[in-house]
Amino acid sequence: MSLTVGADRASDPSRRRGGVPLWFVAAVAGCIWAIARRDFGAEGYFVPWLGSAVVLLGLSPALVRDLRRRHGQAVRPIPFVPLIGVIFAVYYGLPVLISDRVTGLQLEAEVWSIHKALSLALIGWAAVLAGYLVSALSVRRVRPLNVDWDPARARRLALLLIPIGLVAAGAHRLVDLPPSIAQPMRLASSLLPVGIGIAILQGRRGQISRGIYLFAWLVLVPTWLAMELSGGLLGAVVVGGLLVCMLIWGTGGRIPLWLFVVGAITIISLRAGARDYRRMMNNDEHLLASNPIERAGQLVALSFSAMPNQGMGERFEKIADRFSQLVPFAYVIERTPAAIPHWGGETYASLPSTFIPRFLWPDKPVKDVGQRFGHRYGIIDASDHSTSINLPQLVECYANFGAIGVLLGMFTLGAGYRFLDQLLNGVAASDASVLVAAVVFSSMANIETDLSMVFGLVLQTLVVVFIVLRLAQRDPEGSRLPNQSLQPQSGSAVVGAGGGA
Repeated sequence: MSLTVGADRASDPSRRRGGVPLWFVAAVAGCIWAIARRDFGAEGYFVPWLGSAVVLLGLSPALVRDLRRRHGQAVRPIPFVPLIGVIFAVYYGLPVLISDRVTGLQLEAEVWSIHKALSLALIGWAAVLAGYLVSALSVRRVRPLNVDWDPARARRLALLLIPIGLVAAGAHRLVDLPPSIAQPMRLASSLLPVGIGIAILQGRRGQISRGIYLFAWLVLVPTWLAMELSGGLLGAVVVGGLLVCMLIWGTGGRIPLWLFVVGAITIISLRAGARDYRRMMNNDEHLLASNPIERAGQLVALSFSAMPNQGMGERFEKIADRFSQLVPFAYVIERTPAAIPHWGGETYASLPSTFIPRFLWPDKPVKDVGQRFGHRYGIIDASDHSTSINLPQLVECYANFGAIGVLLGMFTLGAGYRFLDQLLNGVAASDASVLVAAVVFSSMANIETDLSMVFGLVLQTLVVVFIVLRLAQRDPEGSRLPNQSLQPQSGSAVVGAGGGA
């Protein structure tokens, strides 16, 4: 079994071996075992079969990528689409394979709606892959982005960005700011991961001292992730962790598979206390510490105290509830359009306003899709105006336009993934280009959040990143580093299905 995940070079002779990877064989065996064990009654006979299909199709881009690499073919440095496929499989297919009683957000759904949700999830991911493949010819002429920076300027900027980002992140977390100030402060807080990203990239190239490189890993990265955790939104922690992973992949590094398993278990465990923590933030903030790092510790303590002292079966039910997006999807299917009409594109209405910063439009409408979703479907109480419920992108497609929305919306999303892969994920990208790709891809991997929110965060952060890169740009007459390929790349360097991703 492959024990690492990363961007092995196609020229590595150790990777030139055929055969189906052992990890995929293990996944197939696990699905067969689950099909034999799970029991959803006569009405739900095909539920574990559909769940297995979602899991295996979700893993297919990773399989194709691994096979291409084993046969010495070029692959994109950052496994963007394979990573999204794994996340999709975990959210929508895995829950019915680990427990007979599937819940999500403490909601329950009828077997028929779970069956339909799995069918639509399978269609949705197939549509993503179809969009990715079909758009290959149209995006082939897109020239991969390849920006450059001066290492010395980038290093000086990182030393400036990190403290500014730390202060802004602390103020954003602890001070109740008006919306016109909160957004610039939020943007300023994004300088922290940009500065850390520069330090990691330069450390991997040997352009900063080993002491500073270790300081970035042992102090700055944990502090940044703890500050994200203090906000109570685990998605931000996942995005941060993925950004760091993508920086490593983008520079040819590999990450042990066990590290992903530990990370997944940690995030799932933290979900146990995240809901109570956010309730304290909204209603009893005086009970929380004033220091963001201490707040993160309080969330961890709440999560440990909420861990169930129950049998293994009940533990699996709790685990599935914490990461499952399948039951909320089935819950929406039961009520739409029978009791609740389709939204008709309403959740996408705020996409155009994403391009306008709030400080230029003080009365810009607040993005409250999570609040409206929770109230519309009775997931949160009508008097609750502080809790926000994530609206996953697959569910958003159905809630707006039904099954046709899933088919067309996910196809469009797949085409968008292909465009981003072609633009940002070149096989010989410079370090500055890797930073841009990591920022975009890590945010796009947050598929449990509505599209307008994800797109807005990506766009706003990109503005900051490109300003930083403009300041760090190499002088025209400056020398180029020998380990950076800065020549225009051929748009047809990588062709293929998920393996090219």
